[in-house]
Amino acid sequence: MSSAVSAVIAASVTLITAFVTQFLAERYRRFKDGAALAAGTAGELASYSDAVPLLGVSLRTAQEQVALGNMSSLNFRDFEKPQDRYFPKVVDKLGLLGPQLCEWIIYVYANLDAFRSALVLIHSKHSEMTADELQARIVLCVDAMGRAFSAGEELIEALRARSNERFRVLGP
Repeated sequence: MSSAVSAVIAASVTLITAFVTQFLAERYRRFKDGAALAAGTAGELASYSDAVPLLGVSLRTAQEQVALGNMSSLNFRDFEKPQDRYFPKVVDKLGLLGPQLCEWIIYVYANLDAFRSALVLIHSKHSEMTADELQARIVLCVDAMGRAFSAGEELIEALRARSNERFRVLGP
């Protein structure tokens, strides 16, 4: 009887150990995937930040020209809407970062998309717009860029902090 009890205890310990090991391995894999996702997203967003001041100057200059009645002097060229390279490939994995970072990322990328859409429209259709419409669209474009940039700066720091966190066996 004692050998049967010993065998059951040994089997139980083996099963529990296997279960705990699998659980921890999966937690660690998800943690590392989340860290890589955070670093990649931070990198993509950070790569856009140098362009913001240049775009701001360009759009303010356009506003000034429109206000002065010099719409014909605007030298906008058509271009294709810029696309993110990293974000579309990982959007289905954002849950690895938790609800707060996920919401923040979506907010920033939605405002980036709004900015890009407005900029493409301004560039491609400015000659068909009245001065008032063009001014309004430039303001909307600048506002979307400002929202994306403001939230994006803080988000980049939060993503970098997440990507540098250490794995905790018992922590969140």
